[in-house]
Amino acid sequence: MRDDHVTLRSSAVFDLLAPRTPAVPVQVELRY
Repeated sequence: MRDDHVTLRSSAVFDLLAPRTPAVPVQVELRY
């Protein structure tokens, strides 16, 4: 069930960084 939490957090980060840098949230997702 931890995967769900990671997905939700990634989505939030992606939404915040997507309009600025869509390449950053991708690295964050891999880190988590």
